Amino acid sequence: MANQKSEILNMVIKEISQRVGCSVLVDQSLKSIKGWDSLTQAKVLLALEQKYKINFLYTDVVEFEKVSDLVISISKKTQL
Repeated sequence: MANQKSEILNMVIKEISQRVGCSVLVDQSLKSIKGWDSLTQAKVLLALEQKYKINFLYTDVVEFEKVSDLVISISKKTQL
């Protein structure tokens, strides 16, 4: 289970880093990521939904403040 969460964390960080062109940290605020905007967020969330075969609800998305929030949400939705 820990390995699966680690895999999710790595995937989230990789997906964000590729989209914005810089490294990010798990406890980093999404708003503080250089190049992060609503379009980038939509692209990242879509890629993660496709990868993990999940759907984010609007109520999920508005609560995402940190990279770790994405990891927690994916973990819950995939029941890890």
